[in-house]
Amino acid sequence: MDKNESKTAFDAEIDRGVELLLLALRLQSEKDGVDRVVPFKVDKTKVLDSFAMDIARTASNLMLLKKYMPMWLKLGELGRQLMEQEAIHPALGDDLAAFALDYVLKEHGCLK
Repeated sequence: MDKNESKTAFDAEIDRGVELLLLALRLQSEKDGVDRVVPFKVDKTKVLDSFAMDIARTASNLMLLKKYMPMWLKLGELGRQLMEQEAIHPALGDDLAAFALDYVLKEHGCLK
């Protein structure tokens, strides 16, 4: 599986997670007899309670993964390269992406 196929599969998993959240919102709304606001839409005629806000926040966070996960994966690749060059020395199980980010920030004077 190449990077584009992996990204597509990852995007599909995120989309499915959002779909499941929307289903949970719909089912709980039906059970409660409440017409709740759907995430990513503005509708002042519907109820925005704590459950609707929780679903909206979680759905938004899932969508952010589409943006940030590819960057984190690239940082992980950079971390592997830096480790091969012996520029960083993570312990077994350490997050290579975090090490790579710290390394780049230190190199550019952004992190002391």
